[in-house]
Amino acid sequence: MDQTLGLTDKEIVEDILSAQKQMTGSYNIYANECATQAVRDALMNLLNEEHLIQTDVFTQMQNRNWYTPKTASPEEIKEVSRQFGTNTDEQMD
Repeated sequence: MDQTLGLTDKEIVEDILSAQKQMTGSYNIYANECATQAVRDALMNLLNEEHLIQTDVFTQMQNRNWYTPKTASPEEIKEVSRQFGTNTDEQMD
């Protein structure tokens, strides 16, 4: 286990994932508030690229058992769907 500046590999990757979450959140706000279509399109491209990077980091963390989100039961999914007004019955079949 390599350590850089006293951080473990896991801590470094957790920091990377946290940074990616912040970046996607910021790009999303900027794209939503953009008045120029060309700039909005550029931000949407950046947002998509950052989501892909975030997915890669998340997958690497899962593969190393560093990030294990709880799996939702079908009942929990239906409850959240009711809260947000979405229909997942078709997806559950």
